[in-house]
Amino acid sequence: MTTAQAEQTQIGLGFWLGWVVAGTVGWGAAWALTGLLSNAIDSIPAWATGVNSFIAIGIVFPIFAALVPGTAVAIIQAILLRKRIARPALWVLQSAIGLGVVGIPFILVGEVVVGIGLIMLAMGPSLAVQFATVFMLVIMVVFAIAGASVGRLQRSNLQKRISRPTRWVRISILSFALIGLALGMPLVEFLARMPLGLGAVAVTMAIPLIVAHAITGAWMVFLFRHPARVDVAPKPAAASA
Repeated sequence: MTTAQAEQTQIGLGFWLGWVVAGTVGWGAAWALTGLLSNAIDSIPAWATGVNSFIAIGIVFPIFAALVPGTAVAIIQAILLRKRIARPALWVLQSAIGLGVVGIPFILVGEVVVGIGLIMLAMGPSLAVQFATVFMLVIMVVFAIAGASVGRLQRSNLQKRISRPTRWVRISILSFALIGLALGMPLVEFLARMPLGLGAVAVTMAIPLIVAHAITGAWMVFLFRHPARVDVAPKPAAASA
């Protein structure tokens, strides 16, 4: 094992905690901002109601619910990884590009989803909950697709550092699916008209986020403790006298 590889394997609890805190706080803070922006959009005069829902779901949601927090978290991850990967800045760019996948489906179907949800809410809470549950699963699938995209891009940054970079793609898919779950669960609670306070909603969202980043952080520690093998050419035999 080379000196660089030996330093790379010195990774443990401190890295893992930083990874979990950065991911949980980063996503959570951005989603809180998303809620504030959505409320501000709803306060626009009634003549712009149709435009409001398109802006809130088609533009604000994908940008502030996926691209902004994901990129912010990637910046902190790149700082944590700066001594372990060759191009930390590329890690951020790869995350931003991969997360761009999330916005496309929401922009295309966001207005339709809002309309269906409002109709079902008017027909009764049970139908609204069923719709919200399906929509939550859709969010999880979309985020899982983004996780595959992000993981595949980031794999190129890891392949010379860890022995099995393909595993990172799989764990990225699982992590982003859990992030999608964290985002979708409050929708179910809202449409079910559950009398939950802000604290309860925050806990509901925080648990999947913590689990997602605890898994990816632990997996990152495991991967860096098993670095890629570097074949060292044997020294030539000394010439006999």
